[in-house]
Amino acid sequence: MKKVYSFIVLLAVMVSCGKDDPKLSVEQYLTAATNGWYISSILVMDDGKEIDALKDPDWISETDECIWDDSYIFLADGNYSVANNTKCDPDETPIVDLGTWTLNADKTSLTIDSAGDDPVTFTKLSAGDTEVRGTLAAGDWGLSVDATFVFKKK
Repeated sequence: MKKVYSFIVLLAVMVSCGKDDPKLSVEQYLTAATNGWYISSILVMDDGKEIDALKDPDWISETDECIWDDSYIFLADGNYSVANNTKCDPDETPIVDLGTWTLNADKTSLTIDSAGDDPVTFTKLSAGDTEVRGTLAAGDWGLSVDATFVFKKK
């Protein structure tokens, strides 16, 4: 009888361990990064080849950490802030931007509406535990081409 009981317990443990954790929603991924997300890559097509514009001075003139390590912090109430992580100037404020964020109905587009700039919309949105990706169309944020932004968790 002990063998049967032991087998049943072992089988129950194996079955319960095989279940996948529920997948988080895009909102949950965005708001789970309490230290925010930073832009780790900006992927563009150049002569049929994908390059990371952040690592190419022909594409991005400001490559220092003062700009690209800022944290985008998304709150569950639909507000966001951009925290200035590395100050280039001692007079810079700790928060460089505030605004709101929204997702479209099918959670494939993220619109960031800054208090001081025109709204921008990232399309083809995908989110995971350590990375969020979205594409900005040419014209947004001064881009000359479509670009996929890769945000990494801080």
